[in-house]
Amino acid sequence: MAKILPSGIYITKIDKKQNVIHLTGKTESNNHLANMIRSIQLSEFFTDATPEFISTDKDKIKFLSEFKMRITIKGLDENSDASMNGGSA
Repeated sequence: MAKILPSGIYITKIDKKQNVIHLTGKTESNNHLANMIRSIQLSEFFTDATPEFISTDKDKIKFLSEFKMRITIKGLDENSDASMNGGSA
């Protein structure tokens, strides 16, 4: 994950559910976010980087945009957590 995060992107929250990672963070520019999405698409571990929202609060001194996106982990099926625990969901 550290290799795909460009400078100017700040992750504030990470959640994982089955084979999907939900990222929440801030970005200095939409170009930084686009570069991260391209890096994810080229990654051997991740795929399907989908931004859920991007918003800017112009009242803030620094113009950081907030974003939320989801990323799919390659090679993990949705039941991988259950199979690792030796049972089914």
